[in-house]
Amino acid sequence: MTTTAIQHFTKYILLNVICCFSFFTASCQNNVSDQPLPYSYVIDDTNNIIVWNTSEILNTGNWSSFNFDGSYQLETSISEISKNQTYQVTKDNKAYTVYPTRFPVIHISAKDSIIDAPKIAAEFRYYDKDTSFVSTIGIEHRGNISLKFPKKSFDIEFWDDEISKESKDLSFNGLREDDDFVLDAMYNEPLRMRANFSQQLWRAIHTPYYIDEEPEAKSGIGEQYVEVFVNNEYQGIFLMVDQVDRKLLKLKKKEEGIVRGELYKAAYYQGATEFKEAPEFKSSLPHWGGFRLEYPDVEDYVYFFDNIQKTTAFVVNASEEEFAANYTTHFNEQNLIDYYLFINLLRGTDNLGKNYYIAKYNTNTPYFIVPWDLDGVLGTVIDGREMNITTDILSNHLFSRLWDENPNEYRKKVIARWQELRQSHFKDEALFGTITNHITKFNEQHVFEREALLWKQGHDDKDLLFMTTWLKKRLAFLDAHFIDE
Repeated sequence: MTTTAIQHFTKYILLNVICCFSFFTASCQNNVSDQPLPYSYVIDDTNNIIVWNTSEILNTGNWSSFNFDGSYQLETSISEISKNQTYQVTKDNKAYTVYPTRFPVIHISAKDSIIDAPKIAAEFRYYDKDTSFVSTIGIEHRGNISLKFPKKSFDIEFWDDEISKESKDLSFNGLREDDDFVLDAMYNEPLRMRANFSQQLWRAIHTPYYIDEEPEAKSGIGEQYVEVFVNNEYQGIFLMVDQVDRKLLKLKKKEEGIVRGELYKAAYYQGATEFKEAPEFKSSLPHWGGFRLEYPDVEDYVYFFDNIQKTTAFVVNASEEEFAANYTTHFNEQNLIDYYLFINLLRGTDNLGKNYYIAKYNTNTPYFIVPWDLDGVLGTVIDGREMNITTDILSNHLFSRLWDENPNEYRKKVIARWQELRQSHFKDEALFGTITNHITKFNEQHVFEREALLWKQGHDDKDLLFMTTWLKKRLAFLDAHFIDE
Protein backbone atom coordinates (compact mmCIF):
# COMPACT_ATOMS: atom_id res chain seq x y z
CA MET A 1 0.00 0.00 0.00
CA THR A 2 1.53 3.34 -1.07
CA THR A 3 0.29 5.37 1.87
CA THR A 4 3.62 6.99 2.72
CA ALA A 5 3.74 8.84 -0.58
CA ILE A 6 0.13 9.97 -0.12
CA GLN A 7 0.84 11.27 3.35
CA HIS A 8 3.99 13.15 2.30
CA PHE A 9 2.06 14.78 -0.56
CA THR A 10 -0.74 15.73 1.84
CA LYS A 11 1.72 17.29 4.25
CA TYR A 12 3.37 19.22 1.41
CA ILE A 13 0.06 20.72 0.32
CA LEU A 14 -0.87 21.51 3.91
CA LEU A 15 2.44 23.24 4.54
CA ASN A 16 1.83 25.64 1.66
CA VAL A 17 -1.78 26.25 2.63
CA ILE A 18 -0.85 26.81 6.26
CA CYS A 19 1.83 29.32 5.48
CA CYS A 20 -0.47 31.24 3.13
CA PHE A 21 -3.70 31.21 5.08
CA SER A 22 -2.64 30.34 8.65
CA PHE A 23 -4.68 27.26 9.56
CA PHE A 24 -4.36 27.94 13.29
CA THR A 25 -4.78 31.31 14.97
CA ALA A 26 -1.28 30.66 16.23
CA SER A 27 1.41 31.97 13.87
CA CYS A 28 2.84 29.98 10.98
CA GLN A 29 5.95 29.18 13.00
CA ASN A 30 4.38 25.90 14.22
CA ASN A 31 5.59 22.79 12.38
CA VAL A 32 3.23 21.27 9.78
CA SER A 33 2.85 18.20 12.00
CA ASP A 34 1.19 20.46 14.59
CA GLN A 35 -1.84 20.85 12.32
CA PRO A 36 -4.97 18.63 12.04
CA LEU A 37 -4.13 16.58 8.97
CA PRO A 38 -6.85 15.43 6.56
CA TYR A 39 -8.62 12.23 7.70
CA SER A 40 -7.04 12.55 11.17
CA TYR A 41 -10.31 13.82 12.64
CA VAL A 42 -14.05 13.54 12.13
CA ILE A 43 -16.66 16.00 13.36
CA ASP A 44 -19.93 14.65 14.73
CA ASP A 45 -22.48 17.47 14.70
CA THR A 46 -25.14 15.22 16.22
CA ASN A 47 -23.24 14.45 19.41
CA ASN A 48 -21.11 17.62 19.31
CA ILE A 49 -17.80 15.81 19.48
CA ILE A 50 -14.60 15.78 17.42
CA VAL A 51 -12.34 12.74 17.62
CA TRP A 52 -8.83 13.64 16.48
CA ASN A 53 -5.87 11.30 16.03
CA THR A 54 -2.95 13.36 17.36
CA SER A 55 -0.22 10.75 16.87
CA GLU A 56 1.96 13.16 14.88
CA ILE A 57 1.37 16.30 16.94
CA LEU A 58 4.62 17.66 18.38
CA ASN A 59 2.83 18.93 21.50
CA THR A 60 4.58 22.30 21.42
CA GLY A 61 3.05 25.62 20.45
CA ASN A 62 0.53 28.19 21.58
CA TRP A 63 -3.02 27.55 20.48
CA SER A 64 -6.14 29.57 21.03
CA SER A 65 -8.10 27.65 18.39
CA PHE A 66 -8.04 24.50 16.26
CA ASN A 67 -8.78 24.51 12.57
CA PHE A 68 -10.77 21.54 11.36
CA ASP A 69 -13.43 22.58 8.83
CA GLY A 70 -13.00 26.11 10.13
CA SER A 71 -11.78 27.81 13.27
CA TYR A 72 -12.89 26.25 16.57
CA GLN A 73 -12.12 28.55 19.47
CA LEU A 74 -10.66 27.11 22.67
CA GLU A 75 -12.01 28.28 25.99
CA THR A 76 -8.45 29.02 27.09
CA SER A 77 -5.17 28.96 25.18
CA ILE A 78 -2.97 25.89 25.57
CA SER A 79 0.73 25.21 25.04
CA GLU A 80 0.48 21.48 24.37
CA ILE A 81 -2.00 18.87 23.17
CA SER A 82 -2.32 15.83 25.42
CA LYS A 83 -4.03 12.52 24.67
CA ASN A 84 -5.11 12.51 28.32
CA GLN A 85 -7.13 15.72 28.05
CA THR A 86 -10.32 16.77 26.33
CA TYR A 87 -10.83 20.29 25.01
CA GLN A 88 -13.92 22.46 24.90
CA VAL A 89 -14.25 24.52 21.72
CA THR A 90 -16.92 26.58 19.98
CA LYS A 91 -17.69 27.38 16.36
CA ASP A 92 -20.57 29.63 15.32
CA ASN A 93 -21.80 29.61 18.94
CA LYS A 94 -22.02 25.80 18.97
CA ALA A 95 -20.01 23.92 21.59
CA TYR A 96 -17.98 20.78 20.89
CA THR A 97 -15.73 18.48 22.88
CA VAL A 98 -12.46 17.57 21.19
CA TYR A 99 -11.18 14.08 22.08
CA PRO A 100 -7.54 13.48 21.14
CA THR A 101 -6.85 9.80 20.48
CA ARG A 102 -3.90 7.64 19.51
CA PHE A 103 -6.19 5.00 17.99
CA PRO A 104 -6.69 5.01 14.19
CA VAL A 105 -9.69 7.01 12.97
CA ILE A 106 -12.04 5.43 10.41
CA HIS A 107 -14.84 7.24 8.61
CA ILE A 108 -17.30 5.22 6.52
CA SER A 109 -19.58 7.12 4.13
CA ALA A 110 -22.48 5.12 2.72
CA LYS A 111 -25.26 6.42 0.45
CA ASP A 112 -27.50 3.44 1.20
CA SER A 113 -28.45 1.87 4.53
CA ILE A 114 -26.05 -0.75 5.84
CA ILE A 115 -27.87 -4.05 6.30
CA ASP A 116 -27.25 -7.66 7.26
CA ALA A 117 -26.19 -8.83 3.75
CA PRO A 118 -25.58 -8.18 1.04
CA LYS A 119 -22.64 -5.80 1.24
CA ILE A 120 -23.28 -2.30 -0.06
CA ALA A 121 -20.67 0.04 -1.52
CA ALA A 122 -19.23 2.76 0.73
CA GLU A 123 -16.21 5.03 1.05
CA PHE A 124 -13.66 4.12 3.72
CA ARG A 125 -11.29 6.78 5.06
CA TYR A 126 -8.49 5.75 7.40
CA TYR A 127 -5.92 7.69 9.39
CA ASP A 128 -3.13 6.52 11.66
CA LYS A 129 0.26 8.04 12.35
CA ASP A 130 1.93 6.26 9.43
CA THR A 131 -1.04 5.30 7.23
CA SER A 132 -3.65 7.48 5.54
CA PHE A 133 -5.83 6.56 2.59
CA VAL A 134 -9.30 6.40 1.00
CA SER A 135 -10.80 3.26 -0.53
CA THR A 136 -14.06 1.82 -1.77
CA ILE A 137 -15.40 -0.98 0.41
CA GLY A 138 -18.31 -3.36 0.59
CA ILE A 139 -19.88 -3.31 4.04
CA GLU A 140 -22.60 -5.21 5.88
CA HIS A 141 -23.65 -5.89 9.46
CA ARG A 142 -22.31 -9.08 10.97
CA GLY A 143 -23.18 -11.37 13.86
CA ASN A 144 -26.18 -13.27 15.16
CA ILE A 145 -27.18 -12.13 18.64
CA SER A 146 -25.18 -8.93 18.12
CA LEU A 147 -27.53 -7.85 15.33
CA LYS A 148 -30.06 -7.02 18.04
CA PHE A 149 -27.68 -4.64 19.79
CA PRO A 150 -27.94 -0.90 19.01
CA LYS A 151 -24.19 -0.68 18.35
CA LYS A 152 -23.63 -2.79 15.23
CA SER A 153 -20.57 -4.76 14.15
CA PHE A 154 -19.49 -4.65 10.50
CA ASP A 155 -17.91 -6.93 7.94
CA ILE A 156 -15.90 -4.97 5.38
CA GLU A 157 -14.19 -5.94 2.14
CA PHE A 158 -11.87 -3.60 0.23
CA TRP A 159 -12.78 -3.15 -3.44
CA ASP A 160 -11.03 -1.58 -6.41
CA ASP A 161 -14.30 0.17 -7.22
CA GLU A 162 -18.02 -0.24 -6.62
CA ILE A 163 -18.70 -1.34 -10.20
CA SER A 164 -16.32 -4.29 -10.56
CA LYS A 165 -16.25 -5.08 -6.80
CA GLU A 166 -12.84 -6.67 -7.35
CA SER A 167 -11.25 -7.22 -3.96
CA LYS A 168 -7.85 -5.79 -3.06
CA ASP A 169 -5.49 -6.47 -0.16
CA LEU A 170 -4.44 -3.81 2.33
CA SER A 171 -2.36 -4.00 5.50
CA PHE A 172 -2.76 -2.32 8.86
CA ASN A 173 -0.72 -2.17 12.03
CA GLY A 174 -1.06 -5.48 13.87
CA LEU A 175 -3.08 -7.09 11.08
CA ARG A 176 -2.01 -9.13 8.10
CA GLU A 177 -2.40 -7.96 4.52
CA ASP A 178 -5.86 -8.94 3.33
CA ASP A 179 -9.06 -7.69 1.70
CA ASP A 180 -11.56 -8.71 4.39
CA PHE A 181 -11.81 -7.50 8.00
CA VAL A 182 -14.31 -7.33 10.86
CA LEU A 183 -15.14 -4.23 12.90
CA ASP A 184 -16.30 -5.70 16.21
CA ALA A 185 -18.55 -3.32 18.18
CA MET A 186 -17.99 -5.14 21.53
CA TYR A 187 -21.37 -3.82 22.73
CA ASN A 188 -22.02 -6.86 24.95
CA GLU A 189 -18.75 -6.26 26.79
CA PRO A 190 -18.81 -3.22 29.12
CA LEU A 191 -15.01 -3.12 29.49
CA ARG A 192 -14.50 -3.34 25.70
CA MET A 193 -11.46 -5.54 26.19
CA ARG A 194 -12.39 -9.20 26.70
CA ALA A 195 -12.07 -10.22 23.02
CA ASN A 196 -8.76 -8.42 22.55
CA PHE A 197 -7.37 -9.73 25.83
CA SER A 198 -8.34 -13.28 24.89
CA GLN A 199 -6.97 -13.27 21.34
CA GLN A 200 -3.68 -11.79 22.53
CA LEU A 201 -3.46 -14.50 25.16
CA TRP A 202 -4.13 -17.29 22.66
CA ARG A 203 -1.41 -16.08 20.29
CA ALA A 204 0.98 -15.85 23.23
CA ILE A 205 0.46 -19.43 24.41
CA HIS A 206 0.03 -21.26 21.11
CA THR A 207 2.16 -21.63 17.99
CA PRO A 208 1.10 -23.58 14.89
CA TYR A 209 2.75 -27.00 14.94
CA TYR A 210 3.85 -26.53 11.30
CA ILE A 211 5.55 -23.16 11.94
CA ASP A 212 8.88 -24.43 10.59
CA GLU A 213 7.26 -25.09 7.22
CA GLU A 214 5.17 -21.88 7.32
CA PRO A 215 7.00 -19.17 9.33
CA GLU A 216 4.25 -16.60 8.61
CA ALA A 217 1.38 -18.81 9.83
CA LYS A 218 -0.68 -17.38 12.70
CA SER A 219 -2.37 -19.36 15.46
CA GLY A 220 -5.16 -16.80 15.67
CA ILE A 221 -6.36 -13.44 14.47
CA GLY A 222 -4.65 -10.09 14.92
CA GLU A 223 -6.51 -7.01 16.10
CA GLN A 224 -6.28 -3.28 16.73
CA TYR A 225 -8.61 -0.77 18.36
CA VAL A 226 -10.07 1.88 16.04
CA GLU A 227 -12.40 4.90 16.31
CA VAL A 228 -15.31 4.48 13.90
CA PHE A 229 -17.66 7.03 12.31
CA VAL A 230 -20.48 6.26 9.87
CA ASN A 231 -21.77 9.17 7.81
CA ASN A 232 -20.14 11.68 10.14
CA GLU A 233 -21.75 10.17 13.25
CA TYR A 234 -19.45 8.65 15.84
CA GLN A 235 -20.07 4.96 16.57
CA GLY A 236 -17.47 4.43 19.31
CA ILE A 237 -14.44 2.24 19.84
CA PHE A 238 -14.26 -0.94 17.77
CA LEU A 239 -11.88 -3.85 17.48
CA MET A 240 -10.67 -4.29 13.90
CA VAL A 241 -9.73 -7.93 13.41
CA ASP A 242 -8.50 -10.35 10.77
CA GLN A 243 -10.74 -13.00 9.30
CA VAL A 244 -9.81 -16.64 9.91
CA ASP A 245 -9.05 -18.03 6.47
CA ARG A 246 -6.57 -20.08 4.50
CA LYS A 247 -4.16 -17.15 4.15
CA LEU A 248 -4.04 -16.41 7.88
CA LEU A 249 -3.26 -20.02 8.74
CA LYS A 250 -1.12 -20.64 5.63
CA LEU A 251 -3.01 -23.80 4.75
CA LYS A 252 -1.91 -25.65 1.63
CA LYS A 253 -3.88 -24.83 -1.49
CA LYS A 254 -5.75 -27.43 -3.48
CA GLU A 255 -3.41 -28.85 -6.10
CA GLU A 256 -4.25 -30.73 -9.30
CA GLY A 257 -7.70 -31.54 -7.97
CA ILE A 258 -6.33 -32.89 -4.66
CA VAL A 259 -7.65 -31.29 -1.47
CA ARG A 260 -4.79 -30.48 0.88
CA GLY A 261 -5.59 -27.71 3.39
CA GLU A 262 -9.09 -27.61 4.93
CA LEU A 263 -10.97 -25.06 7.02
CA TYR A 264 -14.42 -25.25 8.63
CA LYS A 265 -16.27 -22.90 10.95
CA ALA A 266 -18.27 -24.29 13.86
CA ALA A 267 -21.28 -22.11 13.13
CA TYR A 268 -24.19 -23.92 14.79
CA TYR A 269 -24.89 -26.45 17.55
CA GLN A 270 -25.87 -29.44 15.46
CA GLY A 271 -24.02 -32.39 16.94
CA ALA A 272 -20.88 -32.61 14.84
CA THR A 273 -19.40 -29.40 16.23
CA GLU A 274 -19.54 -30.96 19.71
CA PHE A 275 -18.29 -34.30 18.30
CA LYS A 276 -21.45 -36.03 19.49
CA GLU A 277 -22.85 -37.00 16.08
CA ALA A 278 -21.45 -37.75 12.65
CA PRO A 279 -24.35 -37.89 10.21
CA GLU A 280 -23.85 -38.52 6.52
CA PHE A 281 -23.39 -35.38 4.48
CA LYS A 282 -24.72 -34.15 1.17
CA SER A 283 -21.92 -32.64 -0.89
CA SER A 284 -24.40 -30.23 -2.50
CA LEU A 285 -24.90 -28.36 0.80
CA PRO A 286 -22.48 -25.84 2.34
CA HIS A 287 -23.24 -26.93 5.92
CA TRP A 288 -22.83 -30.23 7.70
CA GLY A 289 -23.53 -31.03 11.35
CA GLY A 290 -23.11 -27.39 12.36
CA PHE A 291 -19.88 -26.90 10.39
CA ARG A 292 -19.69 -24.46 7.48
CA LEU A 293 -17.12 -25.04 4.75
CA GLU A 294 -14.59 -22.20 4.42
CA TYR A 295 -11.89 -23.95 2.36
CA PRO A 296 -11.44 -25.56 -0.15
CA ASP A 297 -13.49 -23.34 -2.41
CA VAL A 298 -16.65 -24.77 -3.87
CA GLU A 299 -16.35 -26.30 -7.33
CA ASP A 300 -19.41 -27.21 -9.38
CA TYR A 301 -21.55 -26.92 -6.22
CA VAL A 302 -19.61 -29.72 -4.52
CA TYR A 303 -18.75 -29.06 -0.86
CA PHE A 304 -15.92 -31.01 0.74
CA PHE A 305 -16.78 -32.57 4.12
CA ASP A 306 -15.18 -35.98 3.50
CA ASN A 307 -12.35 -35.86 6.04
CA ILE A 308 -14.03 -33.90 8.83
CA GLN A 309 -16.95 -36.33 8.72
CA LYS A 310 -14.59 -39.30 9.08
CA THR A 311 -12.74 -37.64 11.96
CA THR A 312 -15.97 -36.78 13.76
CA ALA A 313 -17.23 -40.34 13.24
CA PHE A 314 -13.96 -41.57 14.74
CA VAL A 315 -14.56 -39.54 17.93
CA VAL A 316 -18.18 -40.70 18.14
CA ASN A 317 -17.73 -44.39 17.35
CA ALA A 318 -14.16 -45.52 18.04
CA SER A 319 -13.58 -48.05 20.80
CA GLU A 320 -11.45 -46.96 23.73
CA GLU A 321 -8.48 -48.91 22.35
CA GLU A 322 -8.89 -47.52 18.84
CA PHE A 323 -9.34 -43.98 20.18
CA ALA A 324 -6.15 -44.21 22.24
CA ALA A 325 -4.15 -45.58 19.33
CA ASN A 326 -5.28 -43.10 16.68
CA TYR A 327 -6.52 -39.80 18.12
CA THR A 328 -3.17 -38.07 17.44
CA THR A 329 -3.45 -38.92 13.74
CA HIS A 330 -6.75 -37.01 13.67
CA PHE A 331 -5.87 -34.09 15.98
CA ASN A 332 -2.75 -32.21 16.99
CA GLU A 333 -2.53 -33.06 20.67
CA GLN A 334 -0.72 -29.91 21.81
CA ASN A 335 -3.33 -27.76 20.12
CA LEU A 336 -6.13 -29.64 21.92
CA ILE A 337 -4.41 -29.26 25.28
CA ASP A 338 -3.80 -25.54 24.83
CA TYR A 339 -7.33 -24.87 23.59
CA TYR A 340 -8.90 -26.88 26.44
CA LEU A 341 -6.95 -24.95 29.08
CA PHE A 342 -7.46 -21.62 27.34
CA ILE A 343 -11.25 -21.98 27.08
CA ASN A 344 -11.51 -23.18 30.66
CA LEU A 345 -9.42 -20.30 31.96
CA LEU A 346 -11.73 -17.85 30.18
CA ARG A 347 -14.82 -19.99 30.75
CA GLY A 348 -15.82 -19.55 27.14
CA THR A 349 -19.23 -21.19 27.35
CA ASP A 350 -19.97 -20.64 23.65
CA ASN A 351 -16.65 -21.88 22.26
CA LEU A 352 -16.75 -25.69 22.45
CA GLY A 353 -19.71 -26.42 20.20
CA LYS A 354 -19.66 -23.18 18.23
CA ASN A 355 -17.48 -20.13 17.62
CA TYR A 356 -14.30 -21.91 16.66
CA TYR A 357 -12.63 -22.99 13.44
CA ILE A 358 -11.12 -26.38 12.77
CA ALA A 359 -8.40 -26.66 10.15
CA LYS A 360 -6.03 -29.09 8.46
CA TYR A 361 -2.69 -27.80 7.19
CA ASN A 362 -2.03 -30.42 4.52
CA THR A 363 -3.01 -33.88 3.35
CA ASN A 364 -2.43 -36.48 6.08
CA THR A 365 -1.81 -33.86 8.78
CA PRO A 366 -3.96 -33.57 11.93
CA TYR A 367 -6.76 -31.10 12.55
CA PHE A 368 -6.28 -28.15 14.89
CA ILE A 369 -8.63 -25.60 16.45
CA VAL A 370 -8.61 -21.80 16.10
CA PRO A 371 -10.66 -19.69 18.55
CA TRP A 372 -13.24 -17.13 17.39
CA ASP A 373 -15.73 -14.66 18.94
CA LEU A 374 -14.21 -14.52 22.40
CA ASP A 375 -16.56 -11.96 23.92
CA GLY A 376 -18.72 -14.03 26.28
CA VAL A 377 -15.79 -14.88 28.57
CA LEU A 378 -14.23 -13.96 31.92
CA GLY A 379 -17.49 -14.05 33.84
CA THR A 380 -19.91 -12.98 31.11
CA VAL A 381 -21.95 -14.82 28.48
CA ILE A 382 -22.58 -13.88 24.87
CA ASP A 383 -25.45 -11.46 25.53
CA GLY A 384 -23.33 -9.54 28.04
CA ARG A 385 -24.90 -10.82 31.26
CA GLU A 386 -22.60 -11.50 34.19
CA MET A 387 -22.45 -15.17 35.15
CA ASN A 388 -20.69 -15.57 38.45
CA ILE A 389 -19.79 -19.24 38.02
CA THR A 390 -16.17 -20.19 38.65
CA THR A 391 -16.24 -23.84 39.74
CA ASP A 392 -17.01 -25.90 36.65
CA ILE A 393 -15.07 -27.52 33.81
CA LEU A 394 -16.22 -26.89 30.24
CA SER A 395 -15.99 -29.72 27.74
CA ASN A 396 -17.49 -31.43 24.72
CA HIS A 397 -17.50 -35.08 23.67
CA LEU A 398 -13.99 -34.95 22.24
CA PHE A 399 -12.44 -33.36 25.32
CA SER A 400 -14.49 -35.54 27.67
CA ARG A 401 -13.22 -38.72 26.00
CA LEU A 402 -9.64 -37.49 26.25
CA TRP A 403 -9.95 -36.60 29.93
CA ASP A 404 -12.01 -39.62 31.03
CA GLU A 405 -10.20 -42.30 29.04
CA ASN A 406 -6.77 -40.73 29.56
CA PRO A 407 -5.06 -42.12 26.41
CA ASN A 408 -1.26 -41.95 26.50
CA GLU A 409 -1.41 -40.21 29.91
CA TYR A 410 -3.26 -37.28 28.41
CA ARG A 411 -4.36 -35.94 31.81
CA LYS A 412 -0.76 -35.76 32.99
CA LYS A 413 0.11 -33.69 29.91
CA VAL A 414 -2.79 -31.32 30.54
CA ILE A 415 -1.81 -30.85 34.18
CA ALA A 416 1.84 -30.27 33.30
CA ARG A 417 0.87 -27.69 30.69
CA TRP A 418 -1.42 -25.88 33.14
CA GLN A 419 1.34 -25.65 35.68
CA GLU A 420 3.79 -24.48 33.02
CA LEU A 421 1.42 -21.74 31.86
CA ARG A 422 0.76 -20.66 35.45
CA GLN A 423 4.45 -19.77 35.62
CA SER A 424 4.30 -17.71 32.42
CA HIS A 425 1.31 -16.40 30.46
CA PHE A 426 -1.30 -17.55 33.00
CA LYS A 427 0.66 -16.08 35.89
CA ASP A 428 -1.34 -13.67 38.04
CA GLU A 429 1.03 -10.79 37.32
CA ALA A 430 0.77 -11.35 33.56
CA LEU A 431 -3.01 -11.67 33.43
CA PHE A 432 -3.92 -8.84 35.77
CA GLY A 433 -1.13 -6.64 34.41
CA THR A 434 -2.60 -6.93 30.91
CA ILE A 435 -6.06 -6.06 32.23
CA THR A 436 -4.69 -3.00 34.03
CA ASN A 437 -2.87 -1.83 30.90
CA HIS A 438 -6.08 -2.06 28.85
CA ILE A 439 -8.14 -0.12 31.38
CA THR A 440 -5.45 2.52 31.87
CA LYS A 441 -5.17 3.12 28.13
CA PHE A 442 -8.94 3.45 27.77
CA ASN A 443 -9.22 5.80 30.75
CA GLU A 444 -6.40 8.00 29.47
CA GLN A 445 -8.08 8.38 26.10
CA HIS A 446 -11.61 8.78 27.52
CA VAL A 447 -12.94 5.74 25.70
CA PHE A 448 -15.49 4.87 28.38
CA GLU A 449 -16.69 8.46 28.53
CA ARG A 450 -17.45 8.45 24.81
CA GLU A 451 -19.10 5.02 24.89
CA ALA A 452 -21.37 6.17 27.71
CA LEU A 453 -22.24 9.33 25.79
CA LEU A 454 -23.32 7.33 22.74
CA TRP A 455 -24.81 4.15 24.14
CA LYS A 456 -25.78 5.11 27.71
CA GLN A 457 -23.65 2.14 28.64
CA GLY A 458 -20.21 2.75 30.07
CA HIS A 459 -17.67 1.09 32.23
CA ASP A 460 -17.62 1.76 35.92
CA ASP A 461 -15.49 0.37 38.71
CA LYS A 462 -17.92 -2.43 39.53
CA ASP A 463 -17.43 -3.99 36.07
CA LEU A 464 -13.69 -4.18 36.55
CA LEU A 465 -14.04 -5.37 40.14
CA PHE A 466 -16.41 -8.13 39.07
CA MET A 467 -14.08 -9.39 36.33
CA THR A 468 -10.90 -9.35 38.42
CA THR A 469 -12.64 -10.98 41.40
CA TRP A 470 -14.12 -13.61 39.09
CA LEU A 471 -10.71 -14.35 37.54
CA LYS A 472 -9.03 -14.77 40.92
CA LYS A 473 -11.68 -17.30 41.95
CA ARG A 474 -11.46 -19.08 38.60
CA LEU A 475 -7.69 -19.43 38.85
CA ALA A 476 -7.95 -20.81 42.37
CA PHE A 477 -10.46 -23.42 41.26
CA LEU A 478 -8.43 -24.48 38.23
CA ASP A 479 -5.24 -24.66 40.30
CA ALA A 480 -7.00 -27.13 42.57
CA HIS A 481 -8.38 -29.09 39.61
CA PHE A 482 -5.20 -29.37 37.53
CA ILE A 483 -2.91 -30.85 40.16
CA ASP A 484 -0.61 -33.85 39.97
CA GLU A 485 -2.56 -37.05 40.40
